[in-house]
This record gives sequence, C-alpha cells and structure tokens, in this order.
Amino acid sequence: MRIAVFDGLRGYFLIVMTMVHMSSECHTKIGALRIEDFGWVDSAHGFVFLSGLVVGIVYGRRLIRQSRSAMTSGLMRRLMTIYGYHALLLAAITLSVVTFYRPPSTFDTHWGENPLLVSLFAFLLLDSPRYLGILPMYATFVLATPIILIQLQKQRYALVLVSSLALWTVAQTGLPTHLLQAIDVASGLKQQGIAVGLYFDRFAWQILYVGGLVLGMLIAQEKLSLNILHSPEYRAIFLVCVATAIAFAISAIRLRLFDAVPRTSFFGELSYNRSHFSALRLINFIVDLYIITWLLAAGTGDRNPAVQAAARGLRWLASFRPLVFLGQHSLQVFSFHVFLVYAAMFADISEAPRLLREIVVLASPVCLLLPAYLHARYRDRSQRLRLSGAKP
Repeated sequence: MRIAVFDGLRGYFLIVMTMVHMSSECHTKIGALRIEDFGWVDSAHGFVFLSGLVVGIVYGRRLIRQSRSAMTSGLMRRLMTIYGYHALLLAAITLSVVTFYRPPSTFDTHWGENPLLVSLFAFLLLDSPRYLGILPMYATFVLATPIILIQLQKQRYALVLVSSLALWTVAQTGLPTHLLQAIDVASGLKQQGIAVGLYFDRFAWQILYVGGLVLGMLIAQEKLSLNILHSPEYRAIFLVCVATAIAFAISAIRLRLFDAVPRTSFFGELSYNRSHFSALRLINFIVDLYIITWLLAAGTGDRNPAVQAAARGLRWLASFRPLVFLGQHSLQVFSFHVFLVYAAMFADISEAPRLLREIVVLASPVCLLLPAYLHARYRDRSQRLRLSGAKP
C-alpha cells in the first residue's frame, strides 16, 4: 500500500470530524450520525494512528537513509509548525472570547472566571479549549518521536511496545487524572473554574500514535509485508474480526439507545471511557484495523462477491483524489476545521433557520479544500524559489 492510501483515509477522517463538530454546534441532522454510534472507534482514533504511521514512514526513512540529526531536526521543525498553528488558533479564539463575551464563561464554561489564565495553560500545552485538544497531544507525541524511532532502529520493538502498553495501563487506573485534579484543588484553580489537563489523556492515546510509529518504521525498514494476508488462516481471522465488530456495534447501539450499561459504574468507565481510550475501545480499534488492512491488501481477490465489493469500495474511498489531497495537508485542514467550528459558534448559527444550518454543515467538507489548496500553492512556490536561489 502506498502512502497515498493513508492520506486518503486521513482525509476521510478529517471530513467526518468536521461534519460531526459542525453538526454538534449547528444542531443539525446532517452530520449528527457518527462512526462511534456503530462501535467504540471514531475518526479521532484513526486520525491519531495514521498520523503516527505517516510520521514513522517519513522520518523513519530519513533516519535510515540520512542520519539521526536529519531526522531529529525535521521532527523539531514539524513540532514548531504544529505549535504555530495551535498558538495562532488559540490566540484568535482567546481574543474573540474576551472581546465579545462578558463573562467569557457565557460562551463556554471551560473558560471559567480567568480566561487569560486558561489561555496561558493552553499555550503551555497543559490545557485546551473545546476542539483544540488534538494539536497539543500531537505536539507532545512528536516531541518524543526521535527517542522512539532511535529505539526502533536498534530493533528494540518489544521495549517500545511494552513501555507504551504500560503507560496506557496507568491511564486506565485514572491516576494521571486524579493527580491533575489534586493539583487543581491545591493551587486554587478549581475555585476559579479551571481544570488543567487535556480531554484526551496523553498517557492513554499515545498507544495509538506509538502503534502507528512502529508499523511505519517497519514499512520504512521494508520489514512489513502484507502478502501473508492472502493465506486462508488470515481470511479466517478477518471473518472473526467482522463478527467481533458486529458485536461491538450491537453493544454500542444498545448502550446509546437503551442505556443498557450504566456509564457511571466502574465497569462502564473501564469499558467505555473515551478520554482514557478504554480497553473496549482499544480492542475494537485493533479489530477494525485488521478488517481495513485485510480488505485493502487481500479483499479484492476474495471468493466472496460481497467481500470483493467492500474491498473495492474501501480502495476507491482511500484513493479518492480529493480525500488524498486533504490528507496530504492534514495539519492545515484540521486547523481550518477548528476555525470553521468556532466561526459557527461565534455567529450563533444554531439560532438560524433549520435549512440554512443543514446547508452550512453539508458545505463544510467542501470548504476544507481551501486550506489544502492554499498550502499546496505556498509549498510549491517556496520549493521553486529555493531551487532558483531566491528568498520566499
């Protein structure tokens, strides 16, 4: 599979995220149906995993073919770019909130009584307003990536995977969250309505990114071959995974429609918690990952016409040029999607007529092509100027 396939899937996840977030703020029917409504995996899980996978391929190859310093300097430039987008979005949102909302908590209770302090913590990657949680998490992961890739180059795959699993296990105990809550109370932040910490528990979600890094490094080292998936035993695993995914879908539908299992119970927290990326969600993700991988690698040659059709449909989706284009500029597109959602919030689109709201949400994926196009033009222009020896 080429990297374009991964970009196409990233583009798909970006569109789903945009429509879900826009629908949530515009209160529409269009976009309200989420992937997660039919299981315990959503677009954010796929986006984080694919980000790690692409980073593992690109910078793993740089480490192998060039040097550690080339890999590290490239990742640090990427880190500064990520932080730059995060800082620009945060500055614009903070300025808008403190200017137009008195008190800012009327816009969103997350801002509490001291929005500038909330913003400061967000600049330090210790907190984030709504919809801005992925960038601080991604920046943290990129910061740790050089160390991980070097360990993988030394063939210490077991060390990396066991360490990642250990951090995820710590997150399942709730210890990092309880520690942050204790800091909030001891520092007096809680009294101001401020809670330090991201919605996405970085101790938990890193397992997705690290898993992607490991697979990406294996691809970079040319050690990962998917030809074995054509064997009958791997087809049997695929069928088991499909049955398991159906069971997960039924459990998700039962919980959301009939509240079959209390979310507040210990079992419910351990099984369903999204911010801690619970065990149920991890297993569901692994199952879905295998299904998608098998379909892309071996599905088109299967003897079952339904499986062949599913594989062809998935390949078409992952190679659809507009989706690939969005995925190739994922940072710019993701940032623009946050801008769109906040623009809808500031404009009170939720108070507009229903038809207008539905049209806005339906048109939002098309708008994502704008930042991708502008970034592609900027990148091409910069490359031409470098080749000509001029300054951009």
